[in-house]
Order: sequence, then C-alpha cells, then structure tokens
Amino acid sequence: MFKDAFAQPPVPDTNRTNSKYHGWNVKADRLFFANGHQDPWREATISAESQNFVGTLLQPIEVSNGFHCSDLLVAERVDPTVAAVQDKALASFKVWLAGWPKYKRRELEVGVAPQTHDL
Repeated sequence: MFKDAFAQPPVPDTNRTNSKYHGWNVKADRLFFANGHQDPWREATISAESQNFVGTLLQPIEVSNGFHCSDLLVAERVDPTVAAVQDKALASFKVWLAGWPKYKRRELEVGVAPQTHDL
C-alpha cells in the first residue's frame, strides 16, 4: 500500500498514541466526536457501550444511527440522524472558528498553512 510513499508500511504505535493523548480519557478543545450506533468500530471509540463519556461544548460527542462511512453515501438520501450529527458538527465548527483571533483567521484567508504537530 502506497509503495511510492513508504519503503515499508508504517507500523502504528498505539501505546505511544494512547500515552500522548491519554487513551479513553483524551481531553482536547475543539474535538468533535461523530459516531454511529451501527458502526462496527464504535466499540473502539469513546461512544463504546463500555464507556460513559459526556460531551462538552468544546468536545462534543454525537451518535447517529449510521454505520462506518454512512455519512459518505448521499446518492439516494442521507439518514436524518447522520444529517443531524453533521449539522451539529458544522454548528460547533462555526462557533470555534468565530473564537479565533483575527490574525489567525487572516492566515487562513491568505492560505498560510497552519503548523502541524507530530504524534
């Protein structure tokens, strides 16, 4: 997979990632969790049945009746529960972006690439 980009496939370091982001207890401002009740990956998310996390304004947790990637299927019609989660995400993003200092918004407008952070 992606042989032109990688000499060998990258190996995920889940212990390092969990250590850096505190595993189940991840806390980050402006992080939107969108999950689906029918998603087979849901049990690997904070929306797993074994977890009891409550969303906040800066770290919302929303669950639709969708399944993995059902938000990408729009040829027929969008599941209304998926659309509701998408609408909530857009509303959150709008509030978060409005809170950015003007100089940050200016950087985005002129196309200055934001800094990235390694895992």
